Amino acid sequence: MPSPIRRLRLSIIVILFGSFVLWSSTGAAAPAGGKSAKPSVDKQARKEAKALYQRGIAAYEKGNLKAAYEAFSEAYERSPEPIVLYNLGAIAADLDKYPEAVEALTGYLESEPNVDSQRVAAVRLRLERLNRKVGRLWVKSSTKDAKFEVAGASYPPDHKVVLLPGTYDVVVSAPDHRTERRTVVVNAEGTARLVVELSVLEPDAEDEAASALRPGRAAGGGQDPMADSAAGSRRAGRLRGAAIGTAVAGGLVGAAAIGTGVVSLQAGREVEQELGALPSDPQSVRSSRDRARALGITTDVLIVSASALVVSSIVVGVIYLRGRNKSRSSALARALGISWPAQRSWVGSR
Repeated sequence: MPSPIRRLRLSIIVILFGSFVLWSSTGAAAPAGGKSAKPSVDKQARKEAKALYQRGIAAYEKGNLKAAYEAFSEAYERSPEPIVLYNLGAIAADLDKYPEAVEALTGYLESEPNVDSQRVAAVRLRLERLNRKVGRLWVKSSTKDAKFEVAGASYPPDHKVVLLPGTYDVVVSAPDHRTERRTVVVNAEGTARLVVELSVLEPDAEDEAASALRPGRAAGGGQDPMADSAAGSRRAGRLRGAAIGTAVAGGLVGAAAIGTGVVSLQAGREVEQELGALPSDPQSVRSSRDRARALGITTDVLIVSASALVVSSIVVGVIYLRGRNKSRSSALARALGISWPAQRSWVGSR
């Protein structure tokens, strides 16, 4: 007598073959009532779906549930037959893909009206057992065109997502609205409800002002003379400040050099006086010479520093004056509508 597991496996195989024969013979026949419960599928897609369905049956007979699940999934994508959902749900449950099993078996009951009562009772019993292992997430939002993402998939609002118990990050977004992020806990046999209303994105006044003053950009995307003028004024102000600062520093250092130079001259005269006095004190003469020498070195260093600062001030001043004249010329040309001829590039030209 076959074991319960063997009987279940044999029954699934029988269902697989029977559903394939039914699918092949009926094609796109409509259920009772004259209305089709599934969208129309072209012949090529149906042919590919049948081949994938056969591949899934072969994989299932060999015990390769993963390959069978993948083949049935591809078959359903090409031709959404309700019986494929039943097979997907059964195999997903064996693979411990409980959310996928619940979704597939629920979809099977909702999309297949001509199911005998015994099959319905069996599917509902299996769903009852599977629902003990999963939870649901229900996200609501009245924001137009909103969507939410969870566990790597995207859904529209008011869609109940079947998930394994755990903690999930939910991202709710919509065009021209601020994206909101929430963290929810989904419990087994429970439904986590989340209501998110997105706020409309308001343009930042400071960003708009900064954009308006950005060099070379106007409201219409072209060149903005006012923006160029403002940017040029800021650059010119910085250059002017640098020129004045270096000039003042050079003057102060130069004044210090003059002071140390005068003191150095006085020290040299004192050395000469001590050498001319008789009798002279050798230690006092040596001390005066060292002092005069140190003052002379300090004066030289200050003179070099003052000269460098003055030269830097002159260079920065020249740059400032040239930039100011060029900025004025460019601003005047743009104001008068004069376009300077573009510089021709000879790279790659014929």
